[in-house]
Amino acid sequence: MVQLPANTQTHSNVYYNKALFKQAGITAPPTTYARLLEAAAKLKAKGVTPFVIGGGPDAFASTLAWTAVLATDVYAADPRWMRKRREGKVRFTDPAFKAATRKFADLAAKGYLDNRDISRDYGATQTAFLEGKGAMYPMGSWFASPSGGDNPANKIEIGRFNWPGDSDDSRLATFIGGGLTVSATTANLDAAKRFALAFQLDKANMDASVKADALFPAVKGYAPPPMGPVFTESYRAWDTAKRAGATVPSFGWEAGDDAMPPGMKEKWWAAAQDLISGAQTVVEVLAHLDAEWDRSS
Repeated sequence: MVQLPANTQTHSNVYYNKALFKQAGITAPPTTYARLLEAAAKLKAKGVTPFVIGGGPDAFASTLAWTAVLATDVYAADPRWMRKRREGKVRFTDPAFKAATRKFADLAAKGYLDNRDISRDYGATQTAFLEGKGAMYPMGSWFASPSGGDNPANKIEIGRFNWPGDSDDSRLATFIGGGLTVSATTANLDAAKRFALAFQLDKANMDASVKADALFPAVKGYAPPPMGPVFTESYRAWDTAKRAGATVPSFGWEAGDDAMPPGMKEKWWAAAQDLISGAQTVVEVLAHLDAEWDRSS
């Protein structure tokens, strides 16, 4: 089974409500992690929920901030971390992964993530952000579609920045996949390959994926059609990071040989919710993930 790596998503975006930032006296998007915490503190002091998150049946919505911290603090230093975990060379309980996870857990401990929000499904989470019920929305780039961030009916002005690391905001968690899949056992393999390539490289089809799902076609020479400001800024951020060599793998979203073993992704989603709710400590969560990984491998 082969999937064409035709479309890109980014996962360490922070979309933000410009009016709520102004209300809290935040004059510019934060470019370091310390400034991100300062912004969250200012928002909380104004009675504004700093980060909008979700969960419920769409448990992945609890994990985007964790993915972002891992991008800046683990994958920026070691982009092969997941492959090394599959090889047994690193563990979740190792110091670097533990320190990054503690940052994520501390956001909840400080009240910057509301543990009540993990019962909210994805649709309700997006609606909460668009209705001004929180200032920052860590989310994948699909939010920039016309049904999300670029919906003409939206009543808020939305900005965007990369989740920042300790010293800069250059890193961007990225996943490339989502193309047509061809089975090696299909009766007409050569014809299937030709069709998949022709379909995937057709400009009208690529444009349709941009307009419907805010995907970034990973095809040399392609330029997207005119889109709204949230998509345009999201696409520009990816292009900038790509040209600078600053894209890193997106933890929890990898596929193929770089993916978690079957069943582990769901355990990671649950672990994120345990950290947000305080049901388990960082040490307990990471030890549990290592134990589950060893059983799954």
